Amino acid sequence: MEVTIGSFAAITLSVGANTLLFGIVGALAAVIARQRGKLLGLYLAACIVVFLLALWSAGFSVAFLNVGALAVAFLLYAVPFLTVFGFARKG
Repeated sequence: MEVTIGSFAAITLSVGANTLLFGIVGALAAVIARQRGKLLGLYLAACIVVFLLALWSAGFSVAFLNVGALAVAFLLYAVPFLTVFGFARKG
């Protein structure tokens, strides 16, 4: 039996989950900012989590996965990681 939680609840849950995920990733990035390899590993881990969530939401079917949107998202996710690394190198 499927249950629909409604648009407002779905949006609230989505925003809350993203805030939690990227809050944790951001805190970890701040701790390991000077270690390029670990920062890259954290970026890759965040991309893998997002990919798996996208795959799950597509019913584990690559045919329904929006690869273009994922590629753009992964490129945009790189911006804060590069910014953190750049600030850490200067300071």
